[in-house]
Amino acid sequence: MTEIYTIYGGDMWREALNGVVTILGTNTFTTLMRIVSTFGVLGVVAGFIKTRNPLEFVKWTAMYVGLTSAMLVPRTSVQIIDVTDQAAVYEVDNVPSSLAAIAHIT
Repeated sequence: MTEIYTIYGGDMWREALNGVVTILGTNTFTTLMRIVSTFGVLGVVAGFIKTRNPLEFVKWTAMYVGLTSAMLVPRTSVQIIDVTDQAAVYEVDNVPSSLAAIAHIT
Protein backbone atom coordinates (compact mmCIF):
# COMPACT_ATOMS: atom_id res chain seq x y z
CA MET A 1 0.00 0.00 0.00
CA THR A 2 1.31 3.42 -0.97
CA GLU A 3 0.77 6.38 1.35
CA ILE A 4 0.10 9.91 0.14
CA TYR A 5 0.49 12.64 2.73
CA THR A 6 -1.40 15.86 2.13
CA ILE A 7 -1.67 19.01 4.18
CA TYR A 8 -5.24 19.74 3.17
CA GLY A 9 -7.86 18.24 0.88
CA GLY A 10 -7.56 14.52 1.49
CA ASP A 11 -11.12 14.01 0.30
CA MET A 12 -10.29 15.88 -2.92
CA TRP A 13 -7.37 13.51 -3.55
CA ARG A 14 -9.66 10.54 -2.92
CA GLU A 15 -12.23 11.83 -5.41
CA ALA A 16 -9.55 12.56 -8.03
CA LEU A 17 -8.01 9.09 -7.72
CA ASN A 18 -11.45 7.46 -7.77
CA GLY A 19 -12.13 9.38 -10.99
CA VAL A 20 -8.91 8.04 -12.54
CA VAL A 21 -9.78 4.49 -11.49
CA THR A 22 -13.28 4.88 -12.91
CA ILE A 23 -12.03 6.18 -16.26
CA LEU A 24 -9.40 3.45 -16.59
CA GLY A 25 -11.91 0.74 -15.76
CA THR A 26 -14.53 1.60 -18.37
CA ASN A 27 -15.05 0.27 -21.88
CA THR A 28 -14.66 3.83 -23.15
CA PHE A 29 -11.00 3.85 -22.13
CA THR A 30 -10.47 0.50 -23.84
CA THR A 31 -12.02 1.91 -27.00
CA LEU A 32 -9.82 4.99 -26.75
CA MET A 33 -6.73 2.77 -26.47
CA ARG A 34 -7.82 0.85 -29.57
CA ILE A 35 -8.29 4.08 -31.55
CA VAL A 36 -4.88 5.39 -30.45
CA SER A 37 -3.29 2.05 -31.33
CA THR A 38 -4.86 2.14 -34.78
CA PHE A 39 -3.48 5.61 -35.48
CA GLY A 40 -0.13 4.47 -34.11
CA VAL A 41 -0.05 1.51 -36.49
CA LEU A 42 -0.96 3.81 -39.40
CA GLY A 43 1.91 6.09 -38.41
CA VAL A 44 4.32 3.17 -38.23
CA VAL A 45 3.20 1.92 -41.62
CA ALA A 46 3.80 5.41 -43.05
CA GLY A 47 7.23 5.45 -41.43
CA PHE A 48 7.98 2.01 -42.84
CA ILE A 49 6.97 3.10 -46.33
CA LYS A 50 9.25 6.11 -45.97
CA THR A 51 12.32 4.28 -44.60
CA ARG A 52 11.73 0.66 -45.71
CA ASN A 53 13.11 -0.43 -42.35
CA PRO A 54 11.20 -3.30 -40.68
CA LEU A 55 12.78 -2.30 -37.37
CA GLU A 56 10.15 0.49 -37.19
CA PHE A 57 7.50 -2.12 -36.32
CA VAL A 58 9.69 -3.64 -33.62
CA LYS A 59 10.44 -0.26 -32.04
CA TRP A 60 6.79 0.78 -32.00
CA THR A 61 5.63 -2.55 -30.59
CA ALA A 62 8.29 -2.46 -27.87
CA MET A 63 7.34 1.08 -26.87
CA TYR A 64 3.59 0.39 -26.91
CA VAL A 65 3.79 -2.83 -24.94
CA GLY A 66 6.40 -1.45 -22.58
CA LEU A 67 4.57 1.76 -21.75
CA THR A 68 1.11 0.28 -21.41
CA SER A 69 2.28 -2.65 -19.31
CA ALA A 70 4.50 -0.46 -17.12
CA MET A 71 2.17 2.51 -16.69
CA LEU A 72 -1.35 1.10 -16.70
CA VAL A 73 -1.33 -2.58 -15.81
CA PRO A 74 0.29 -2.68 -12.33
CA ARG A 75 -2.27 -1.52 -9.78
CA THR A 76 -1.92 -0.75 -6.09
CA SER A 77 -3.94 0.50 -3.17
CA VAL A 78 -3.36 4.06 -1.99
CA GLN A 79 -3.87 5.40 1.51
CA ILE A 80 -4.36 9.17 1.66
CA ILE A 81 -3.38 10.67 5.00
CA ASP A 82 -4.56 14.22 5.65
CA VAL A 83 -2.21 15.90 8.12
CA THR A 84 -4.80 18.50 9.21
CA ASP A 85 -7.37 15.81 10.03
CA GLN A 86 -5.63 12.75 11.45
CA ALA A 87 -8.92 10.88 11.86
CA ALA A 88 -9.63 11.10 8.13
CA VAL A 89 -7.60 8.45 6.34
CA TYR A 90 -8.90 7.67 2.88
CA GLU A 91 -8.20 4.53 0.88
CA VAL A 92 -8.48 4.02 -2.87
CA ASP A 93 -7.96 0.66 -4.59
CA ASN A 94 -6.78 -0.17 -8.12
CA VAL A 95 -4.78 3.02 -8.71
CA PRO A 96 -2.09 2.63 -11.41
CA SER A 97 1.25 2.14 -9.65
CA SER A 98 2.97 4.82 -11.72
CA LEU A 99 0.42 7.45 -10.64
CA ALA A 100 0.62 6.28 -7.03
CA ALA A 101 4.42 6.52 -7.07
CA ILE A 102 4.37 10.05 -8.50
CA ALA A 103 1.77 11.16 -5.95
CA HIS A 104 3.76 9.57 -3.15
CA ILE A 105 6.95 11.38 -4.12
CA THR A 106 5.42 14.83 -4.55
